[in-house]
Amino acid sequence: VPTWKSSTMDLQKIMQNDLKNYFGYDVKVVEKLAPCWILRADPGAEIRLKTRGGTPSFLTRKRTDINFVNAPIKALIIQLYISHYYDGPFIDETGITGNIDIHIEVFPDDSLDKIALALKEWGLILFKSMRKLKVIEISDPKIKM
Repeated sequence: VPTWKSSTMDLQKIMQNDLKNYFGYDVKVVEKLAPCWILRADPGAEIRLKTRGGTPSFLTRKRTDINFVNAPIKALIIQLYISHYYDGPFIDETGITGNIDIHIEVFPDDSLDKIALALKEWGLILFKSMRKLKVIEISDPKIKM
């Protein structure tokens, strides 16, 4: 795709056209109520998590813990998503804008309930909820429902 035609909207339109032309599918973006995980912060959590500086590091050592140094909160959201892809999207509602330092002693692929308990010690609240989210709806017009 030429760079002048590679915006998100252009790429979405190309993919929609390809699904229609090659497979006959109709594609549209719709808003639906869907399950997701929300990450919020208690008052004072941002101060507690505020980085002390250092070389940015987003790693899980030996897959036995989660450790971030001078990292954006987005790095934690991405780690949760990578380890729990099938559990639904993760939404950051912490309001934390600066980088953080956090170390929790859980396996990245432990249950989200166990991870939520470890995050609570840092003033972070992870919980399951329902939100209106934009989703891609792909349908086959040959199949009537």
